[in-house]
Amino acid sequence: MKHILFLLITIFCLESQAQDSSPSINYQTIFHKNGELWIAQKFIDGQKVLQESYYENGVLKERFKIKNDKPHGSGVYYFPSGSVQEKYTYFNGRLIGSHERYYTLKKIRFIRTYNNKKKLSGTGTWFHPDDSIITGKFSYDEDGKIHGIFMKYPRDENCNLLTEVKCYYRHGKVITKEQYFDD
Repeated sequence: MKHILFLLITIFCLESQAQDSSPSINYQTIFHKNGELWIAQKFIDGQKVLQESYYENGVLKERFKIKNDKPHGSGVYYFPSGSVQEKYTYFNGRLIGSHERYYTLKKIRFIRTYNNKKKLSGTGTWFHPDDSIITGKFSYDEDGKIHGIFMKYPRDENCNLLTEVKCYYRHGKVITKEQYFDD
């Protein structure tokens, strides 16, 4: 009998501890003048972990994660239509990794990369709205400034190549610019 009583007390204590250690989840909301949700924030144990903002028509505008009161993790920004406009990642409040922006038709507009110093790094690539033609390509230096060759391929409304522009940059400043025409 003592063993059963001890076992029941142990189970009760473990259940009580499990209930006491469950996180406290709360939400804070702010509304537009028209009554639609504007901002929604999620808190776990008093720490903000997620923020969403909405357009006046109720469509989600932006969603990103938060850690230590700073954006941290993946985030998405939406067009008023609800389709994705941008995808990005934060680490302790700084943009890091791939940053993608889209045209309204869900086609990629550009891809660029941020290093851990909140600076652009690596390469950036811009695309024509038809999603298959690169319209610009460039590299960044360690300070996030365009450095090296910047290629630009302007197109007309039928996607025909108008010209080719090649600019040479040194730490964000144009050194030379060449333009080529197809005869």
